[in-house]
Amino acid sequence: MKTTKSALFEGLTDEEYSVVSEKLKFTYKSYSHDEVVFVYGKDDGKLLYLAEGVCETIRTDEDGTQALIERYSQGAVFGFASLAEFSGRDYVAVIAKTKCVVGMCEIGEIDFSSMPYAFLKNFFLSQEKRLTAQIKRTGVLLGRTIRDKLMFYFRNCAEEAGSNTFELKTTLTGLSEYIFTDRSAMMRELKNLREEGVLKINRKIVTLLK
Repeated sequence: MKTTKSALFEGLTDEEYSVVSEKLKFTYKSYSHDEVVFVYGKDDGKLLYLAEGVCETIRTDEDGTQALIERYSQGAVFGFASLAEFSGRDYVAVIAKTKCVVGMCEIGEIDFSSMPYAFLKNFFLSQEKRLTAQIKRTGVLLGRTIRDKLMFYFRNCAEEAGSNTFELKTTLTGLSEYIFTDRSAMMRELKNLREEGVLKINRKIVTLLK
């Protein structure tokens, strides 16, 4: 299954792609919305490649409280290592948020030393992007108030888009989970920001005015 849209295989010749495919030996499987793809502590030692769709790592603590840890889009590589520490009592799983196709292989069976340079470069760049995304989310979570968290997130989105007008990549419920805030409280703060002329929101299009 060659996924030419994926950054993981960008720049590889057909011959190099064949070498990578032979060594990775991904087994592909389709997942439905909200289906469990991977469980940390149970499925460790596996390398996962998201060929299609969107997934999220969700942590559920002993009290049943859920928190979004990471979000993955097409081309992401994950599973073999988490960027957050978990208690042994937490249930941490990767959940399909849309219909997904995920490739899986055993990380211990991969001989990275014989992989093409282009693949290694893409692989490590993918992990750099994971780390960058996690650092940005940490910045959001460090906000003292809901307004601080929202504005930090929106400014990151504007920077990525290169414009003060951008499209939200998640639902409002997803946004409340991302900034780890009660949805009702977040909606009240969004209303305040609109009324104060700080921003405009039209469906999923946000414009920063200040």
